[in-house]
Amino acid sequence: MPRKDSSCAACTFLYVASFYDFALVCQSMGQTSSRLQLAQLAGDFLARLGADEAAIAARFMVGRALPQGAEKRLQVSGRAVWRVVAELAPDDDGRGEEIFGTATDFGEAIEILLRLRAIEPAPVLTLGEVEQRLAEIANIEGPHSRRRKFEVLRGLFERATALEGKYLAKILIGEMRHGMSEGLMLEAIARMADRPASEIRRAYMLDTDLGRVVRQLHPRATDVERANAELDAPSTSRGEVFEHASTAIESPSSPPSGRQLSLQPKPIRPMLAAPAASVAAAFEILGASLALEYKLDGARVQIHCAPSGVHIFSRRMNEISPSLPEVTEMMAPLSERRAIFDGEVIAVGSGGEALAFQELMRRFGRVRGIERVRAEQPIRLFIFDLLGLDGELLIDTVYQQRYGRLAKLAAQAGLELAPRILPASVA
Repeated sequence: MPRKDSSCAACTFLYVASFYDFALVCQSMGQTSSRLQLAQLAGDFLARLGADEAAIAARFMVGRALPQGAEKRLQVSGRAVWRVVAELAPDDDGRGEEIFGTATDFGEAIEILLRLRAIEPAPVLTLGEVEQRLAEIANIEGPHSRRRKFEVLRGLFERATALEGKYLAKILIGEMRHGMSEGLMLEAIARMADRPASEIRRAYMLDTDLGRVVRQLHPRATDVERANAELDAPSTSRGEVFEHASTAIESPSSPPSGRQLSLQPKPIRPMLAAPAASVAAAFEILGASLALEYKLDGARVQIHCAPSGVHIFSRRMNEISPSLPEVTEMMAPLSERRAIFDGEVIAVGSGGEALAFQELMRRFGRVRGIERVRAEQPIRLFIFDLLGLDGELLIDTVYQQRYGRLAKLAAQAGLELAPRILPASVA
């Protein structure tokens, strides 16, 4: 579907994909096992779209219904999806069990059920409309919220073709099962933008939302769309953190040290481990300068201290600040330093002993009864890395220098560092 691009001096037309077009591309992706072909299919499709639609499509392709940090409010289960669709396509013959038995996955079962309808609707849904309805569902709160969510969901499936319903269901439960992982999507975005994949991976590490990365890099993105990508962080996370994706994208060849602060408190993707078969193998990889940290049975947290307050993010990059008021209080004196810490929270018993990870999970995600649970289940915070300080992003600074600055800051602020060993040799 063509659309006139009024932002251009010359009259040009952009391709506007329907949700059905998106479903067809996903169907094609599910029929190939080649990583190269998957990246090509996705990248070429994103390149044909406008920047905003491409941002939506990229999220949907990896099973993300909404931007990073907002999807946790959707609260739509597979059982709820089946119930809604079953009302639209009455299973008079009681074939529900048979459908699940023959379908390869949940999405295909929904597709088969939708084909039982008397009339197949025309494919009129757009990517933007689907995202808008999903956002509407996520924002429904208060009395009768479950029923109201079902009503919006029902309206969406009513207008969806059977094939669209298949992929709508897959997006809702976050299981696309067509081979497109987040890592492969980054390769597709690199193809879309004609940029090195390493540059895209870095931008994603610093922004965390595929849609915003796509909108920043899309060849057809307007200045307004790129600006909106910076402003499009979840509303619960507004404040100050380090500028990240835009600088990484614009100057991929220059070192990012000395980067200044922006007004968007977006978490940075956590640093991941690289495997080594043994301690001896780790020495061979890293040389004599390495540190061995104890594995703590807790939950990883990223803490952003800023004049606007303290923001705590989980490993999944959702803000959990209300669940951990002790951490907020502990870090509040560092707000003027504008720092980003990597750490681990563990649950402790009355004697200060470490408890199992499951005990800690009683605290995460809670928004009610915090003071009661805080008294019932104390926690302990260990800091093990410093990602930024006083406006400078430190992720490219060598570990010894980062740790030296962290140790000084911890001593001044009374923070507890994660225990570690500095071995002189393998022995």
